[in-house]
Amino acid sequence: MAKQNKTILLVAIGLILSAVVTDWWRTRPPGLEREYVGTGRCIECHQRQGNGWDGSDHHRAMDRATSDTVLGDFNSATVEHFGVESRMSRDGSRFLVNTEGPDGEWGDFEVKYVFGHEPLQQYLVEMHACADSADGQLGKLQVLPFCWDTQAEQWFYLSPPDVDERMSPDDPLHWTSYGQNWNHMCARCHSTDLVKNFDLDDACYRTTFAEISVGCEACHGPGSLHVELAEAKSLFWDRRYGKAIQKFSSLQPQVEMQTCAPCHSRSRQVYPGFEPGDNYYDHFVNELLTSQTYYPDGQIRDEVYVFGSYMQSKMFSKGVRCSDCHDPHTAQLKHEGNRLCTSCHQHPEAKYDTPAHHQHRVGSKGAQCVECHMPERSYMQVDWRRDHGMQIPRPSLSLELGTPNACVGCHLNDQMPADVRGQFTRYQDWLEAAEQGNADAVSQLSRLNQWATDAARKWWGDPPEGWQPGVARALSAGWEGDTDAAQDLSRFANDRRLPGMIRASALMTLAELSPSLAVAPSRRALGDRSAQVRRAGCLVSSQLPRAERATRLTDMLDDPVRCIRFEAAIGLADIRDVGFSPSQRAARELAMEEYHDGVLAESDQPGSHMALAMLAERTGNLAAARRAYENAIRVQPEFTGPRTNLAALLDRMGDAEAATKYRRAELPLLERDVRLVPDNAFLQYRYGLALHLAERSEEAEQALVRAHELDSDFLECTYFLALYYMQSDRTDQARELASDLIKRAPNEPRFRDLVERLSAR
Repeated sequence: MAKQNKTILLVAIGLILSAVVTDWWRTRPPGLEREYVGTGRCIECHQRQGNGWDGSDHHRAMDRATSDTVLGDFNSATVEHFGVESRMSRDGSRFLVNTEGPDGEWGDFEVKYVFGHEPLQQYLVEMHACADSADGQLGKLQVLPFCWDTQAEQWFYLSPPDVDERMSPDDPLHWTSYGQNWNHMCARCHSTDLVKNFDLDDACYRTTFAEISVGCEACHGPGSLHVELAEAKSLFWDRRYGKAIQKFSSLQPQVEMQTCAPCHSRSRQVYPGFEPGDNYYDHFVNELLTSQTYYPDGQIRDEVYVFGSYMQSKMFSKGVRCSDCHDPHTAQLKHEGNRLCTSCHQHPEAKYDTPAHHQHRVGSKGAQCVECHMPERSYMQVDWRRDHGMQIPRPSLSLELGTPNACVGCHLNDQMPADVRGQFTRYQDWLEAAEQGNADAVSQLSRLNQWATDAARKWWGDPPEGWQPGVARALSAGWEGDTDAAQDLSRFANDRRLPGMIRASALMTLAELSPSLAVAPSRRALGDRSAQVRRAGCLVSSQLPRAERATRLTDMLDDPVRCIRFEAAIGLADIRDVGFSPSQRAARELAMEEYHDGVLAESDQPGSHMALAMLAERTGNLAAARRAYENAIRVQPEFTGPRTNLAALLDRMGDAEAATKYRRAELPLLERDVRLVPDNAFLQYRYGLALHLAERSEEAEQALVRAHELDSDFLECTYFLALYYMQSDRTDQARELASDLIKRAPNEPRFRDLVERLSAR
């Protein structure tokens, strides 16, 4: 009997083990499509995370305009801007704004959606929808310029950056124009699974989203399979799909950071369909350091949305993740005060959180780590953002280059003489005034930078040199057109100890400064571990003669990162198939197809069609190029650029009459742009070229001279102005400009050729 019982037990155990193994072994078929189920479905099981998310910035990123979501005062409130008064009102459940419309006439516009909730809330108006739009499809939404300050509880008019004047309806930055369009400018990061759905034939939007705000699946991916597996009668998650949801681990910090990056970086989408866990550079390219976006030492200037500055930090290189400091569900900091930093940075206890280090009274603002290492800058007038580069304050570098430093930023008012203190409100205003040549601003900031330098040296001695000062000097000189910076830029571009963001920026700055001197470092860049650097290497290599391009870029068609394959394919687009193997031709064809699909995901943008047109020109498909330029004009008739390019193409195709028509149509747009931004050298240059082609020589010369006066470092303008003088038989003036060119860029072949031609006269 005992033996029989033992046998039964063994059989039962065997059956159980077999069932367990069978349960573990059984798996869902490959290739299952996952769908979005909504945050409410997630919260059913994940209540704690849902409670944190409820009311967070992500939760309130966007919503329908209701009495519960609209924070602004719509009870006959008014906002005055540049002498014009707009009025907010209620009509039952409708929220209305009476203001200037796209035709210059006043009208009532209904607020359909709210955008954000703290420290400001913006409001969206639907201007146009496709005639056959279905429920859940949004038309063209525009962002009103009137914002509600949720802290001061008052309305304010939000001017676009660097625009301190009333805008006419024909201005691209007017609230009704494409510069303030929600579907393109804002939507992707404020909703979950946003699909733009621009109808190119009807020139209208059918935009959809899975969830109106930023929900769970925006960060974890579509959850249908995860829910199915969680509810299955199984002991295990699926052997093939795991939990079928994106999880994050400190062992793979880049996965988390690249999931946050699409919405927390200043970037351009190159391919649609990003899901959490994907490689960021398969879908986006972030903006590098330029004089418009960053200071030369890497500190933030324009709104760059954190990730670009963070990539320059030691924290990023050490694998510190966003969630190490920020709770991903509440979007709040994990710790208050210095504990946020000292939870890691003690070495030993209280090494940093002490007056011996920060030299300020305990508990004061100056004793806070973030005040020195993450200084704030204001955007959208009331939204203060911290610099995530986490640098050492360097007032001595500010003396050299005019960069900001936390010391002066914090002590501006208590160190500024009372009789000049009121000229500008914020530190960044003083910095901008100094850059524009305001004598008081230059003088006062120089004095304060010296004061801060002396204090810092007294307390800490000279800061460690590190890489920032050398890079800052090189980038600053390069941005100013100083070719003496070329050697340092080349060295930094290939120094693999530096962040990829810095090396790529150094290489691209060098390429703009002197394309010939960027050739050697760009070759080494193609083998770099950083996707940003490899892409920069491809961009520079794409400008080389065909044979060298073919040698360099063919292998890059097999790069694991999509945006690099794109640049390689574009660089090889005009090279015949004869020199490529079948696998290389196939790789180029695939990259070109993906590039085409990626560009058309932004088909509401004229720049996308221009990119396709220029690519078609390179491949010799002039008919396709013409269609693409015409699409660019149709998508945004008021956009400057496509007509000029199309006119040049039509000249090549022998249709001079049509080319002249398009050039004439472009001139009023250029005149508008020059009127709106008269101090922009590049616009004056383009206007001068257009006037020259229109045979309006006197006006063309005025515009070109104006461009040269505005920016003498704009060598392309100097070169064309010299050619213009040479063709006008003003040889002495041409020689003067050519001499300046050859001094600035002695290795540039075009400049040397110009000097030789002038010498022969």
